[in-house]
Amino acid sequence: MADPRPSSAREHQTPCVVSWYADLSPYTYLDSRRVVADDDGATALNIGWLGAGIRNPTGPAHDGFLPRLLELARHSHNQTRGRHICALCDDPPAIITMTHGLHRVGLGSSEIHVPGGEGIVYAAPTMICHYVAAHEYLPPQEFVDAVMRT
Repeated sequence: MADPRPSSAREHQTPCVVSWYADLSPYTYLDSRRVVADDDGATALNIGWLGAGIRNPTGPAHDGFLPRLLELARHSHNQTRGRHICALCDDPPAIITMTHGLHRVGLGSSEIHVPGGEGIVYAAPTMICHYVAAHEYLPPQEFVDAVMRT
């Protein structure tokens, strides 16, 4: 039997791969005013928008970094209707969640915004939590420092 929903509704239900942007490049995924709303003079920069086939820095994460990221993901921004899957996994699940304390955190449909000081706000997909945990992605140190201060 054919799906009775309009094609646009079906398309929004299909997970897709996160768009790739270089770390520290200007944020352009959504309207940057949605990222810097609390600081109109701030510049939004991309962090953790990883893609398949692109070399990403890897290494051990700072102690306490992943729990802080997960806490930020619990209070994410720019929630979208769709969800992204991991382009780095060989067989990615349709929905990726991680546990933080007593909370299950859904990943792949919103962003983490982190004030970086001096007019900078970092914008990362919530999938960054999975990238750090499962693929040992190591974001730029200035982002790590900003997360640890938040």
